[in-house]
Amino acid sequence: MDMKSSESAYYSGEHGLYHNHCQSMGTRLDVIMHGLEEEKAEQAFEIIYAGISDLEDKLSHFDPNSPISMINRIAAKKPVTVGEEIYAVLELCMEYYNKTSGLFDISMGKVTSENKSGRIESSIISELLQHTGMDKLSLDPAEKSVKFLNDQVEIDLGGFGKGFALDGIKTQLASMEITDAFISFGDSSILAIGNHPHGKGWKSGISHLLKPGESIFDFDLADESLSTSGTGPNNTRGGQNAHVLHPRKGLIDPGFQHVSAVSKLAIEAEILSTALLAASEEEKISLLAKFPDCRAVEIKYNETGMPQVQKYNIE
Repeated sequence: MDMKSSESAYYSGEHGLYHNHCQSMGTRLDVIMHGLEEEKAEQAFEIIYAGISDLEDKLSHFDPNSPISMINRIAAKKPVTVGEEIYAVLELCMEYYNKTSGLFDISMGKVTSENKSGRIESSIISELLQHTGMDKLSLDPAEKSVKFLNDQVEIDLGGFGKGFALDGIKTQLASMEITDAFISFGDSSILAIGNHPHGKGWKSGISHLLKPGESIFDFDLADESLSTSGTGPNNTRGGQNAHVLHPRKGLIDPGFQHVSAVSKLAIEAEILSTALLAASEEEKISLLAKFPDCRAVEIKYNETGMPQVQKYNIE
């Protein structure tokens, strides 16, 4: 991250409102806090910034010097010993891979990248996916090492990294006794702590894909995280509408749609929004039964661009 790209504003009125933003994890990060003196707010932002920067250096598969990139280069040839933090991330991903029956899968990085770029024919993707899956990773807890069982496996943590970062920010702010904050990565990965200065909790709207600025559905967030995943006009493959990669079925065409999930844990919100986007209706019901405290909405657009909203675990 480039600290020069940050730009803070502080309003010292009744609520002591602080806002800052910068580029991070490939998108814009916005931090809003209130009820603080400016000095403490700036200090908190610097701590958040430093923590995310360190995490990005470790988890990015785009950075050739990151531990994840090192694993991707070597692990198909021999076991790679990693630090405690990276090993814990891999163990956590394995746990959620099993809990989601494989719908959350970080091992498809190579296939995903080649599909997005159009470098492989869609007809062979299902065959390639037979060689991916977290069950194709061998984790050794004694050595803190990871080994790929074939060279089609490649780790891409995707939105999990943002969720992991948001859960870390939540812990950092609690240690500083900061009780009211709204943190957003590009409006798609959000952490809401405490209350808005003018109300209870924080309201976060889900925007219309085809009509920017128009909200379709609002979540009231109370010490929760929100994640949104989807396909739309800006997601294409070879000039055609993007398909979604199902870990077992291969490419599926959901049309224009997005899924938003809310959870107390940001990593669970990220995992669910990703998994639900590819899941069949039967898989969605089964998946959410394993996360009874989470809620979600699926928004699909018909041929005329009208949104249709399906709610899960929402009355």
